Amino acid sequence: MVPASLQSRSDASQPKDFTRVLPFQLSMAILGLLDQKSLDACSAVSSHWEFLVQRVREDKECRSTVQKTLLQLQELCPRKTMPNYAKRVDVQIPQLNDEGEVIEVKDKEQKKRRKSKPEDFSLHEAYRELKTHKIELEERNVFCGPYKTCVLMEQCDRSRRAHYSGGDWVAAGSRRLRLLRVPGGEREPLLLHGRAEPVRALCLREDKGLLLSSTGLELSVR
Repeated sequence: MVPASLQSRSDASQPKDFTRVLPFQLSMAILGLLDQKSLDACSAVSSHWEFLVQRVREDKECRSTVQKTLLQLQELCPRKTMPNYAKRVDVQIPQLNDEGEVIEVKDKEQKKRRKSKPEDFSLHEAYRELKTHKIELEERNVFCGPYKTCVLMEQCDRSRRAHYSGGDWVAAGSRRLRLLRVPGGEREPLLLHGRAEPVRALCLREDKGLLLSSTGLELSVR
């Protein structure tokens, strides 16, 4: 008799879609190593593969757009300072009497000015008890020099991962995981840390309150 361990199973020869059991980002990373011709062939395998290929292409297009924008900024940036940058601004200065001393505001005038122009009171707090008059001055930015855009890396950093599922948070991590709020980029306290190596897979499910991460050396998912 043939041992049961050596007996062939009926489903052993059936093809299996390994991308369905892998993390979404890992599946995209695998397909991202292929060329355009291979991606076209993969998109015809199944609807799931077609969705992955579409996301891979969108990711590549987004990175290409960022690179083009950086190149345009580098080409359009001024090569020297701009001394002609200036504008006219209104400035409140204290009024002086015949003796060269400042004139104080009476209580009634001070209350009236506070009530009528609260914005002037907030901008000219130092002169709130003094009479002032408005003059026009030229504001010139002598420190308006050239700005430069520098591309630190020509390729993405494989030791860092980020995942955004369309909610209010973005998960990012290398050896430590962080949550960043989308509108303002506010950083929350550290959630998970102490990894032996950088995170290779990261998945944020904000709807279920889950943040999953895994590395290449450790056989655990946190």
